[in-house]
Amino acid sequence: MHSYGQYCPIAKGAEIFADRWTPLILRELLADVHRFSDIYRGLPGISRSLLVSRLRQLERAGVVERRPTGTGDASGYHLTDGGEELRPVVMALGEWAARRAFGEPEPAELKPVRVVASVLVVALVTTGVTGLG
Repeated sequence: MHSYGQYCPIAKGAEIFADRWTPLILRELLADVHRFSDIYRGLPGISRSLLVSRLRQLERAGVVERRPTGTGDASGYHLTDGGEELRPVVMALGEWAARRAFGEPEPAELKPVRVVASVLVVALVTTGVTGLG
């Protein structure tokens, strides 16, 4: 996590939230996706090592915590109360982008599985449905 070196709440929030891939990781967690492999599958293009790094950063920031899944030694990633408070921030970012930054899709963005998965995740995050992951 890079520091802006400023005593400013926006700078501090950006240090946690604005790293590449972090908002998309939060999107997955907000959609009740908890297992590392499922989070990874929902983020085509991210490397496993970068996902591990971002999840650890979010843990250190108190946004994410690991909890046992009840299956052997496995654990899942869950938002803390502080992480859940980022739901309206993630939604506002998506709503702004839908109005201001959403153009025609690139061919690579139109892979059917990715389109369906993206629509499903946005629907789950928007409605706050839980218990699917």
